Amino acid sequence: MRFTCNTTEEDLMRPNARQTRQSTRQRQEKEDEEKEMRSAQKKSKIGKKKGKSVQKPNSKRLSLANRHAKLVAVDQAKRTAKGKEVAAQQQAKKYTSRGISYVYVGNLRPGITDYQLHNLFQAFGKIGRIEIRCSGGQVTSKGMVLPQGMTGPRDRLYATVEYDDSLGGLKALNLDGAAAEGVSDCLVVTTSAAGLPEIGDIIRGRMGAGAASALDERVPGFHDVRKVMGATGQGLNNNGLQLEATEVVDNSIPPRNGEGDDQLTGDATIRPRSDRAKFFGYSFAITVV
Repeated sequence: MRFTCNTTEEDLMRPNARQTRQSTRQRQEKEDEEKEMRSAQKKSKIGKKKGKSVQKPNSKRLSLANRHAKLVAVDQAKRTAKGKEVAAQQQAKKYTSRGISYVYVGNLRPGITDYQLHNLFQAFGKIGRIEIRCSGGQVTSKGMVLPQGMTGPRDRLYATVEYDDSLGGLKALNLDGAAAEGVSDCLVVTTSAAGLPEIGDIIRGRMGAGAASALDERVPGFHDVRKVMGATGQGLNNNGLQLEATEVVDNSIPPRNGEGDDQLTGDATIRPRSDRAKFFGYSFAITVV
């Protein structure tokens, strides 16, 4: 038996469908590469004209993991920089709070100004603030000078001088007792408000002229106000409590019959021999305050 085939030689030479698809795909890929090359060349020419760098056409993009790692690193760097900034601010604040020092300046006349005090105390350090206050007498505006006949012993001011460093206040104590313009008799410079002459006035008016010297012996740094106002305290009201010797009483032993004025009759409780009140080592009669 013989079979006949109608396929010719031309049919055998013709490519099949698979080969056609492969050749079409290859041709398309080649055309795409040529387009990318032409586009890259155009961009490189434009970048050279404008002076800008052009990214390579086949550069790899960052993956998602690399991008996340980069964001984490940037955030960590920001936190570290912020922490250093906060630590530096706290350190500077701590040094500033420790460096401030101040002194009290007393026995000032009305009419003295901040400018005069600044010129007087600026040699001991950088001054941050000066405040002038009135503790008694006539209240006047800053810089107003009262006539000589209108001023009294209580018409005086005091001030606080604040330094930006811790040594300025200690150095300023060298001006204690010095004579200066706008100062009555002599300047009073102290690190405690108890050293101002006004405190001596209050003590003399309440407890007598000798109390200031007694307080000077008990309190370290308290000024001898007698060199400023005089030991007698003239012109001050000394009608307060008078100093008396302290009575030592043994309250555990009641008085015998017929002795003292504290003996009561009847069922009343027998009081001790002395019922005087005691305050700061001094005794005085009980009064209604």
